[in-house]
Amino acid sequence: MKIVDGLLNFASILIWIQWLAFFKTPTHIHLTLATLVKPADERLRKNYSPLYIILTIIILRAIFYYFTAPITKWNPTLNLIAISIPFKSDIFMRILLYSFLSFSLYLIVFYFWLFFLSIINHYEDHDLIHRNIIYHLGIFGRLPIVLKILTPFIACSILWLIFGNIFSAMGIFEKPPTFAKFLLQSGLLSLCLIFSLKYLIILICGFYIIYMYIYLGPHPFWIYMGLTGKRLLKFLKWLKIGRLELSPLVMPLIVAWLSLLAERWFPIFYQRSLL
Repeated sequence: MKIVDGLLNFASILIWIQWLAFFKTPTHIHLTLATLVKPADERLRKNYSPLYIILTIIILRAIFYYFTAPITKWNPTLNLIAISIPFKSDIFMRILLYSFLSFSLYLIVFYFWLFFLSIINHYEDHDLIHRNIIYHLGIFGRLPIVLKILTPFIACSILWLIFGNIFSAMGIFEKPPTFAKFLLQSGLLSLCLIFSLKYLIILICGFYIIYMYIYLGPHPFWIYMGLTGKRLLKFLKWLKIGRLELSPLVMPLIVAWLSLLAERWFPIFYQRSLL
């Protein structure tokens, strides 16, 4: 069930990207008077069918889980690294809420990755994909680098303050007794975003190895991977044997080790901080 859940969320993210036309050149940044005076229905005629598909996936998945979870004895759980939030499979509204939040969690991680990539390549204004990322992030993509680092964590803290109250009202999760502890909890849970970076860093290192040793043409994606890989591995560039660069091989090992260590001790730190 977890694999099916993850695949559906991944597919929904791809549909979300397609809906926002993320990988298209943002030529519409330079708006003209002609584009502004077009009829509203023509300018807003975005194809909303991908969004409807995502909503359909969320609803149909909830229905599927509602009928199959009792048979398979599977109770969906939202894993936030520090804590896990269980959802009873015999209550449809909770299953529907889980289906929505499960996709939302993937979406939050996706945008956190975009922030991370925009920070790494903060000064690369001429790269096509970087400009797409900045455009996609809107006003947040043009923030100073310090604010850009803080924005995802502040946003996630606010989201937890909202959903933490919802979970508490529904009896799913017991929030801390004082607002100060609740605020601390939201801040600690927002830090769990960092753990998702291990997947992105490993992917970048893998693509960077391909970029270095296999020429696949001047495609913007490979140019961007070369640029991002160089910046990400800059502090390990001294790891070489002749012409062989070891940094894209060593970095995933370091990240995997640190991630395993942090995922083991962070829940303990979280629990002690809220005592």
